[in-house]
Amino acid sequence: MEVRNPAEKVEVTDISKEFYDQNVPLDQFKAKFPWFQGTVSDADFGKRRADQGEIKIYKEAIGKIDQKKLQSDLQDLFSHIKYYFPQFKSPKVFLFSSALQMVTGSYFL
Repeated sequence: MEVRNPAEKVEVTDISKEFYDQNVPLDQFKAKFPWFQGTVSDADFGKRRADQGEIKIYKEAIGKIDQKKLQSDLQDLFSHIKYYFPQFKSPKVFLFSSALQMVTGSYFL
């Protein structure tokens, strides 16, 4: 189906690119993404930014993502949503890669 009134251009922001870049000061990162850190302390946040395992996971993951295709696919999706719901506004899209934390606890079957 051809959509006559496409959604606005979709901007995809790779937060991990700056998160794992040690040349980007923590304060600068926090100022740009003030909602991201949540309740994590600066010390823990700094450790995660420098964690080589997490950096490796990010580099492997981002290397497998075609960001231009993702942007195009999201543009198409949002345009179709807007066709049916004209008041729809495209959301901001952020990419972030994080190593999974080990979770311990009891499991019941």
